[in-house]
Amino acid sequence: MALRAASRNGTELFAETYEPVVAALGRLLVAAEAAGKVRTGLNPDEVILALAGLWELDPAGDWQTQAQQLYQLVFAGLRPD
Repeated sequence: MALRAASRNGTELFAETYEPVVAALGRLLVAAEAAGKVRTGLNPDEVILALAGLWELDPAGDWQTQAQQLYQLVFAGLRPD
């Protein structure tokens, strides 16, 4: 929850980090697409939104299992067609 609050749109941390992170992810996706490792046309903003569920995990709960399941779901969606 603290990470979510500190990094939400409108905060200083968001303003300083979001665009560089999206730009870097965009470059990684382009390279991975060229190598045939991910499907075509992935939008880095949407990939980050898909991973945003990690911010919602309860550190007092079974966050490790949930994180693994979220990663598997997201990465399955990134696989090439």
